[in-house]
Amino acid sequence: MHGKILEMEQKTEAALDSYSKALKIEPENFPLTLKVARGKLALRQFDEAIKVLEKSTSQPSPPAEIYALLGFAYSSVGNVSKGKSMVERAIEIDPSNILAHQTLAELHIRFGETEIAQGVLDQILAQEFVDYTSLLKLMVFIEDVSKAEAWSPTWTQPRMLEILKRLEDYVSERPLLLVEIADRYWELGQAEKAIALYYEALEQFPSLTSRCRKILAYFLQNNRWEEALELVNRLISLEPDEQLWYVTKADILNQLQRFSEAESALLEAIVKDPEKEAVYLQLARIQFSQGKLDMARDSLRAADEKFKPDFDRTVLSAYIELSAENEILAVQYFEEAEKLGQLRSGQGLNHVFYFQMAVVYEASKNYQKASEALLQSLAIKSNFAEAMNFLGYMWADQNMRLAEARVYIEKALKLEPDNPAFQDSMAWVLYRLGDYAGALLWIEKSRKGMSEADPVILDHLGDIQWKSGQRAEAVAAWKEALTLDPENEVIRKKIEKPGF
Repeated sequence: MHGKILEMEQKTEAALDSYSKALKIEPENFPLTLKVARGKLALRQFDEAIKVLEKSTSQPSPPAEIYALLGFAYSSVGNVSKGKSMVERAIEIDPSNILAHQTLAELHIRFGETEIAQGVLDQILAQEFVDYTSLLKLMVFIEDVSKAEAWSPTWTQPRMLEILKRLEDYVSERPLLLVEIADRYWELGQAEKAIALYYEALEQFPSLTSRCRKILAYFLQNNRWEEALELVNRLISLEPDEQLWYVTKADILNQLQRFSEAESALLEAIVKDPEKEAVYLQLARIQFSQGKLDMARDSLRAADEKFKPDFDRTVLSAYIELSAENEILAVQYFEEAEKLGQLRSGQGLNHVFYFQMAVVYEASKNYQKASEALLQSLAIKSNFAEAMNFLGYMWADQNMRLAEARVYIEKALKLEPDNPAFQDSMAWVLYRLGDYAGALLWIEKSRKGMSEADPVILDHLGDIQWKSGQRAEAVAAWKEALTLDPENEVIRKKIEKPGF
């Protein structure tokens, strides 16, 4: 009783000393012998444990556990052969003794006898287990020993799965075991089985948010958006003040193209924590994608009032103004963004940035600046076919640097020979150079390559046909272009006054 009290007070060594004294009085008490021996083994007092256990073997009918522990103790001090004989004696007394088999397997492993050890472990698996703790210990043991190079995953995996399946029978006794089993399935790469068990566990333990996070990451990684949405809504109900869940919900809804709901989720995220800068940008991007330009501006303005100037926000402002055809303002934003990018060692100033900057300059009719931006884009990515074509086409359209324009368009076509837009550019530069026959061949290629009629290509076709003497065909091409772009006054004048 005194030892029990000391043990409850976590005075381990004092408790063990008390139990040892009691054992001298009751040497035939096998449960007490096992308690003392295990205590000494836990303290790595192997020789002391051997003395206690050996004395016990002189008592009538010692249980298998005595020999199993002796086997472990002897093997721990290097006497492997003695340890093996003790373990074999334990199995002889009780063929179903788990500890004995496990210790025997460990001894075979020390001798490098992997296949024999695996056979012993299979014998253990063939036994009936009276409680789940022995199964758990066996699983941990197999997990540890199978890390050795000699152990094949093809042997280990099926045994681990078998143990997990058998552990499921004990869930009613210990519900939290369900979570541990699910964790193990997850580690073994059995994600679907693990998820099913996690959901079952969540019915009993709704606050298992760490597992919810794990499942959510899996759903997101595998584009399982509907399931991810359901789970993130559960997380919001569990942690309603966690801004991350609203942002994640917005990402999912964006993937599902439910933009209005994504916008609402981000507005809620800002309410939860108005100091997270990135959320404002995300909100503005979704608003911009829906054509809500004023709302996107308001979101960016709110961020500008709270935070330092930011490259990404400034670039988005430029795109918004470009979309609104406010070219002058778009240019200002792009130039400001370039300065901000230079302050952060050029981060973000990539080939796409300068290409978009050129689009803005070209729209504002600043062809010199547009040319510089496109050349900068190509300096960053020399095989950027879109930039090559844009530069060549812009120069051809403005009837400038035609020889260079042709070279850039040829380079673009070499990279994408079947691109109808690039073919149109080649037709147009040849038209500017006065090669109408060559231009006609390229414009016909371009027209045939388009999935649907394009007013620009039809307009070019008409111009080239007119110069080639195909007057009726030219007017027909312009008329078709005008039906596609009825507000184009330049094409209308060509039809009304051909050749003007």
